[in-house]
Amino acid sequence: MPAEACETALRVAAPAALVPCMFVYEPTLLLIVKDWSTQWEYVVLSVATATMGAICLAASLHGWLLAFAVMWQRMALFIAAMLLIKPGLYSDLAGFALLAVVVTAQVMTRRRAAESAQLASPGG
Repeated sequence: MPAEACETALRVAAPAALVPCMFVYEPTLLLIVKDWSTQWEYVVLSVATATMGAICLAASLHGWLLAFAVMWQRMALFIAAMLLIKPGLYSDLAGFALLAVVVTAQVMTRRRAAESAQLASPGG
C-alpha cells in the first residue's frame, strides 16, 4: 500500500517537477521579454507548447488522454512531451504530430466503442 501511494505521488508530481527545467530551456516562459510588441507571438507559442508538453507528460504517466492509452500511445505521448518541452520549431512540430496520431487513434477507438455499444443495445 505505501509503495502504491509513492508511485501515484511520483506520477502526479512529475509534470510539476519539470516546470523549473522548462524555465531553463525557455526563459520566455517567465514572460520576461525586451519588447512585447515584437515578441508576443513567440511568448504565446512557448507557453502553448510547454503547456501541451506538460499535458502529454501527465497523460503518458497516468495512461489516459481522451481514453485509456495503450502502451504505444503512452510511449508516443512521452516522446511528444519531451519534444514539446524542448524549445524549437522542428521539435514542436514533431511533438504535435505525435500528439495528433495519438488523439486520432483515441478518437477512432472511442467512436468504434460507441458504435458497438449502440448496436449491442436492445433497441439498436
